[in-house]
Amino acid sequence: MEMLLKRGSKLSERSESQNQYNALHISIIYNHLPVVKFLIEKGIDVNETCKGKQTSLHLAAKEGNIEIINLILKNGGKKKAIDENGKMPYQIAEENKKKDAYPLLVPTESDDEDPIFNQSVASKQTDATYDLDDDFFAPTYEREQIKFDTTKDYTRAFTCIELNQEIKLKKIIEENEEVLKYFEISSGNSLLHAAVLRENTQIIRMLLSYGADINARNVKTGQTPFHLAVMKGQAMKSLLINQGADDQINDYTGENPAQMQLRYFNKDMENFNKLMELLIIGTWKETEDFIKSNVKVLNQRRKDGKKMLHIGAIFDNIKLVKLCLENGIRINSRDKEGNTALHYAAYYQNEEIAVYLMKKGAAGNFLNLKGMAPIHIAASRGYRILLESMIQKVGVDLESIDKETLLFFAIKNHLYEIAKILLLRNANPNHISGKDESPLQVVVSLDVDDTTKKLFIKLLLKMKADINLLNGKGQSPIFDCCFNGTPNVLKYMISKGATVNISDKNGNIPLHIAAQKDNTEICGVLLKSGANAAVRNASENLLPSEVAQNLKNNLVAKLLKIYETK
Repeated sequence: MEMLLKRGSKLSERSESQNQYNALHISIIYNHLPVVKFLIEKGIDVNETCKGKQTSLHLAAKEGNIEIINLILKNGGKKKAIDENGKMPYQIAEENKKKDAYPLLVPTESDDEDPIFNQSVASKQTDATYDLDDDFFAPTYEREQIKFDTTKDYTRAFTCIELNQEIKLKKIIEENEEVLKYFEISSGNSLLHAAVLRENTQIIRMLLSYGADINARNVKTGQTPFHLAVMKGQAMKSLLINQGADDQINDYTGENPAQMQLRYFNKDMENFNKLMELLIIGTWKETEDFIKSNVKVLNQRRKDGKKMLHIGAIFDNIKLVKLCLENGIRINSRDKEGNTALHYAAYYQNEEIAVYLMKKGAAGNFLNLKGMAPIHIAASRGYRILLESMIQKVGVDLESIDKETLLFFAIKNHLYEIAKILLLRNANPNHISGKDESPLQVVVSLDVDDTTKKLFIKLLLKMKADINLLNGKGQSPIFDCCFNGTPNVLKYMISKGATVNISDKNGNIPLHIAAQKDNTEICGVLLKSGANAAVRNASENLLPSEVAQNLKNNLVAKLLKIYETK
C-alpha cells in the first residue's frame, strides 16, 4: 500500500464499479482494520461518500465492526451524515441488527449542530496515531489484496464456468472466497446462478461444496438458482432439490419455483413463459423481436394477476415498460393485490421507471388491497428522491386506508429525514389517523431509543405540533408516553409543555395510565411535576393508587398513596 502511494496512487481514487468505492470503503466492507488504520493515518477523508451518498460510517454501521466504527468516529466521522434515502448511520445499524454498533452511532445534541435545519455539520477532527505492524505491508500483503477486487475475480470465475475450467475455478475461490457471495452488476447473478444457466452439474456441485448459497436471490429479479432450474428442465430441478433448494422462496414478482412449475405446465401461458425466459437469460434484441411477433403476450396475466408491465417495473426494465405502454397496456392495470406498476417501481426504488410512469399518467394515489398508494410505499421505505417527485403530483397528506398520512409512515419506519421533508412541505403535524393517533402519539410509542424519540418530538414541535392535542378518546400524547414511554422522554415532554393533569373522556389523568404499569419512575416524574394523585376517574371512580392496587402493582400503589394527602 505504501509503495502504491509512492508511485502516485491517490487515496481518494475510486473503483470503476457503479458503487464508486474508494480504498477506505472497500477496506471497511472487508473488515480490514489494519488497512483502515493506515488509510486514515495517511489522511483519507472519512466522510467522503460512495454511491447513495453513504459515508464510511454508513458502511461500517452495516458491517457492525466496533473497532472500525470507533476509529472513524475518533477521526471526524459524522454520526448525523445523511445518505440519499435520508438515513443516518445508526439507522443503518438498526436495520442490519447490529446491536453493539447501534448505541455508538446514535446521535446526541452535543455531537454537532441541530440536524433539523442544518445538514452541513462541521466534523470534529481529532488526532489519532496507531502503531502499524510493518510486517503487514510485507510481500504477504499482495495475497490479501486479492480480496479488494472481487469484481475482477468474479469475471475470471465466470469465464471458468463458461469454459468448464473447474480446476482454475477452484483456485480462484480458494484465493478469494468472497467471490461466492458476489452478484454481477448487469445480470444480478451469483456464480451458482451462472452455473445453473450453463447446466454444468459438476461445477454446481463444486460451488455448493465450497459453501455457495443454494437459495441466494438474484439482486435484480429475486430469483434463486432453483427458479432458473425450472426453466432448464427436470435434471437441473432434481439436482438442486437433492442439494436442499427451497421451492417456496418468492422472486421479486412474488412467484416461487413451485408456482413457476405450474405455469410451465399451462399451454395457454407458453408465450408468457418464453418471454419470461428471454427477460432472464436472453438479449434485449431477442426479447423485442419475440414481443413484436407475439404482441398479445403483453396483455396476458399470470395467476397472481401480473402483466408484463408489472414485471418490467419489478425487474427495472424500462424498455419493457415502454414497449407495454406503446402497445396499449393500461398504465394503471392492477394485479390481484391491487398493485399497479407504479406500486412496484416505488417498492423496488426503480426511480427511472417510476418517473416515466408518472409522466405518462400513472396514478400515485391508487390504493392497493392493503390500503397503500405508491407514495405511501416511497415514504415508508425512505426513498427520498422518488418521494419528492411524487409529492408534486399527489401532495403530502394523502391518506391510506387507515387514514394515515405519509408522515405516519415515515415516523413508524424511524425515517427522520423523510419526516422532515414532509413537514417542510406542509404535512399536517396534528392529523389524527383512523387508529386514533397523532404523529406525536406514534413517536412516543416507537420501539427506539430515547434520543431518536426526542429528535422526532423536537422536529414535530418546531413544525407546530400540539403537544396537548386530544384524540377521539380525549387523550393527549402524554397518556401514550406514560404507558409506552420512558421517564427520560416523559420529562422532555413535560419540559415542552405537556399537561400532567389533563383528563380523558373517562376522567383518567396520566397518573391513572401510569398506575397500570409497574413503573415507579414514570409515576415519580409525574408526581414531581405536579400530578394530582387524589383525582378519581369518572368511569370507575378510582384513584390512581386503587388502579395500581387492583393490578397488584404494589410499589406503585404505595408511592401514589403517599401523594394522595399532599
